[in-house]
Amino acid sequence: MTDEVIKAATKQHPVVLRMEGLFPADMGGYELHRRRKGGDLGHVDETRSSLNRRLIGGEDWAQRALKEIEEMRVENFAKELEGLTKRRRKAELAKRVAEGPKNPWRATRHGPLREVIITAHKDWFAAFDHDNIDDLFGESREDRFEQIAVAWLKDSFGDDVIHARADLDETTYHIHAIVMPRSETKDGRKMLQPSVHALIKDYEKAQDSVGDWFAELGLKRGERRKQALRDAVHQHRKEQTSSANEHEGLASLPEYVEHVSPRKWREEKERQLTEREAHVGKREKQAATVIRPQRPLRKAAPKRWRRWRSLMANPSPRACLEKHFLRCA
Repeated sequence: MTDEVIKAATKQHPVVLRMEGLFPADMGGYELHRRRKGGDLGHVDETRSSLNRRLIGGEDWAQRALKEIEEMRVENFAKELEGLTKRRRKAELAKRVAEGPKNPWRATRHGPLREVIITAHKDWFAAFDHDNIDDLFGESREDRFEQIAVAWLKDSFGDDVIHARADLDETTYHIHAIVMPRSETKDGRKMLQPSVHALIKDYEKAQDSVGDWFAELGLKRGERRKQALRDAVHQHRKEQTSSANEHEGLASLPEYVEHVSPRKWREEKERQLTEREAHVGKREKQAATVIRPQRPLRKAAPKRWRRWRSLMANPSPRACLEKHFLRCA
């Protein structure tokens, strides 16, 4: 066993948790990528794709979810029309009939669904600790990680976790999950409301929760970047208002790190390469135009000589008489 593997086994890595918004219309693209028939496949090892496995939900989970959302639309619309009819709101009733059913979620730029991604550093999965009984006699680190991830998802989101899968054909083992946060309003309408789950509403709380669950594997909570930023801003403002420390000793703000998914990073690099190739091609054309030899321009002949040549090329009887040329007839 190499020293790098032993060193990785003793190093405490963080558990990585990411949540991204998702619209129901995005499920088609999600499923194509899950089946490795579309999306960004440049980083996928197709020889290992058969090892990928579903953890929660059936093969038709997406179709079932879309059907349920459509039923929400229709049922909510029927209840709304029934309520307007009982209250005799004829104008509003006619307007709603013309508008038709509405989506069962509030307007949002993130989407009513959540895609959850759980993973850790690839060195942690590849490491082996001789002092760890689970590494010596237990299941693989991927299997133990998977069991805790599924248990955490079910405990945190219940039946709203409609799908989860494990990907083993990419650089690092990771788990994808889809959460459909169901809720019901006071008037009985069924809605999709992400804030119904505390861990979606409070991202820092979600990081604390997943850190606690995976602590038994030797993983730790991710860095508290947002809390560090809030503390630094508070300290900075406090010291700014102090006359004694007006120009010195101010707290420095931590650098903000924005997470970019591998797919978006590769798309941005491909876009930059395409722009660079187009720019180089344009410069090459410009250079070829500049160095192309130019034919010397002939000086324009005097006007009287142009007249002479015209008469010689197309002589007419009148022109011959006027200029005393030989008879043309």
